Amino acid sequence: MEVKLDREVIEKAYELKVIGRHGIGLEIIDLDAAQDKGIRVVYTPMASYESVAEHIIGFMICLSKKLINADNAARENDWKARYRYIGNELFQKNGWDYRYGSIR
Repeated sequence: MEVKLDREVIEKAYELKVIGRHGIGLEIIDLDAAQDKGIRVVYTPMASYESVAEHIIGFMICLSKKLINADNAARENDWKARYRYIGNELFQKNGWDYRYGSIR
């Protein structure tokens, strides 16, 4: 469920002084309506960039080592899968360059 702070909602918030948003993106907030009512809008664009970067590294390792496939096979007692799901070494690889959002 996505919550939107549109003009109708903002106009009904009689004593609202500040709208705060964790993370990046202010697309759910009607900035013009907030400005018209003198409501300050703040956000934390860099709050979770380290956590996101760590998740990306984890996903890169899972993909290169085929860990999801190997885990599924092990749960099904398919022990011969270890010969099918041989991962790749990451040592001295150039790496992957994915750019998405504000991750720096």
